Amino acid sequence: MSSIRRLLLLSLTTSLAAACTIYPDGGPRRPDSDMATLTSSNTMVKTIDGNPVSVFSGGNYATYKLTPGQHVIGVILNETGAGTRRVSGYPVPVTFTFEAGKTYLTRPQWLDKRWRPVIEERKD
Repeated sequence: MSSIRRLLLLSLTTSLAAACTIYPDGGPRRPDSDMATLTSSNTMVKTIDGNPVSVFSGGNYATYKLTPGQHVIGVILNETGAGTRRVSGYPVPVTFTFEAGKTYLTRPQWLDKRWRPVIEERKD
């Protein structure tokens, strides 16, 4: 394999790995210990602090790095599996205070036939 092909392959691999983690504030990268991490389960993050998140951000599998403090996260329902697909149209805002070094998860909570998004700390 030529060195140019290796360089292109390395560049593509690095770009794809970086695409899985989004830094929505656009600021300089900080160590993970200084940031909060947000993931999702059966939901998708559509906005962070009123700013839209790219549709190519990874959907249910995206990871977001946030500065500690209060943020407003716009979440839509995106449940799929076993022949079931439930998707909401508009993001529901959730205001949450994030702590540095911790990982959080958005997920749906069902009350009768209505859902609402919740954010909770992951304990893995």
